[in-house]
Amino acid sequence: MLPSKFANGGGHEGSSHHGSGNGNFRPMNVSQSYAASEEGPALNILPGSPPLFSLMRFVVGAITIGLVVGSIAAGVRDQPFQSGSVGVAGGSNIDDDAVGRYDDGDDAVGSRQHWTKANTIIDAEKAAAMEKEAEEDAKAAIERMGDPLPDSPYPRLAWLLSFPNSGTSYTMKLIETATGHHVASNYGDHNLHKVTKLSEPFFENEKVFNDMRQRGSIGPFIADAGGKKMTRTDSGYVITKTHCGGYCFKCAPKKYTLTDSEFILKCASGGWVYKDDFKSVEPITAKTVYDPKIIQRSVHLIRSPYDNMVSRYHLEHNHMERFDRQKDLAKYDRERAGFRKFCKDLNKQYDKEEQEFALAAKKNGNDKLKKALDIVKDVPCYEDLFKYINWHDHAFTATAKLKMPTLILHYNDYETDFDGTLETLLEFLEQPLASDFTKEFIEGKSYEEEFFTEDERKAVKKATKILASDELWKELSRYFS
Repeated sequence: MLPSKFANGGGHEGSSHHGSGNGNFRPMNVSQSYAASEEGPALNILPGSPPLFSLMRFVVGAITIGLVVGSIAAGVRDQPFQSGSVGVAGGSNIDDDAVGRYDDGDDAVGSRQHWTKANTIIDAEKAAAMEKEAEEDAKAAIERMGDPLPDSPYPRLAWLLSFPNSGTSYTMKLIETATGHHVASNYGDHNLHKVTKLSEPFFENEKVFNDMRQRGSIGPFIADAGGKKMTRTDSGYVITKTHCGGYCFKCAPKKYTLTDSEFILKCASGGWVYKDDFKSVEPITAKTVYDPKIIQRSVHLIRSPYDNMVSRYHLEHNHMERFDRQKDLAKYDRERAGFRKFCKDLNKQYDKEEQEFALAAKKNGNDKLKKALDIVKDVPCYEDLFKYINWHDHAFTATAKLKMPTLILHYNDYETDFDGTLETLLEFLEQPLASDFTKEFIEGKSYEEEFFTEDERKAVKKATKILASDELWKELSRYFS
């Protein structure tokens, strides 16, 4: 079931990381204070003192992305990213939202080595030791990159922290169109230059880029390289797409469990397509990671859990069509019936491992996981709800640990107040509105009542309230009124 966020009784109860009121920035361990539009969405600055986190994580805590990224970072000086190569780049761009391979759901090197049926339920002392090791590995990978170069001519960067299918692409395109400037992405291999078919690093200064590369720090990249006639901005903050980690769609707890530092490292991870001037003739596609300390702000995007879950299914259905998976297409249509049948099959596939994980938590003194699972066990795709809650709690923790000014943005704010939301977003990024910009938000479909029964919606509310931290529940409660 849920990763370490919930292993000690759930979230950060008793802590408060939000600003004191809607529309106001409150400086927390940062030097600036910002005013916000009364018309815009609630703005929240997260303080730098993180809450107490879990003292243990069950055997899934042994998935140590720090070891994987650490080996890449260590090896970059001799053979730049050859060890991380995942193939040769093709001639066309990869879909911008198909980023599953960056997540533990598809390629976690350590997970298969550590997860066995025999040690699904383990004692608290061993679990704590394994979580500590995983956390230390991830921290070491970050520290290995050192501090950002002090006088580097970086554009200032702001993460767009988004659980997949929560309005990421719309927000990126909106900012790009509204400002006339490039936006950035961790996923350079999904945004190839139209001519060179290579990723284009966002930092233009070649010396700076090479210096950082030698330290094992690469990225982010231009999100629309060689496309529209956009320019790099020399002011404000450049929005930078990241889905972080722990979001895999079809996976068990062993795949979506991360420690806090692992999550932060995932937020700075992605991929690129490049040519090694001395060694490669064909382009190389490789994983990348950059120093998360170069990020100075973040926009935390949140969408209704119901709409997010259904949109994730729709993306999966798009993949069925793209790869001509006729057997799946025959079983699952795109509408309510197909969603519910797909989710029923998914629940059945992973229910045993979810139950084992919940029982392990209960055995070690936390019964919240088991309570929540018992409540939502018949809700379509309940596993995705768990990932959603855990992911957003990790995002709150990451920005707190990094002492990062953060704008909380709800996707439906575009619908309720498009102009005010855009104004607030650009004000936070310190980007001016292009004089020729004209755009409106086209309301999308809400799936809450059509795809979920009333009893299922009540169950989702109860489980979310059990598992979400106080700060996350404050943001999600609007979807359960």
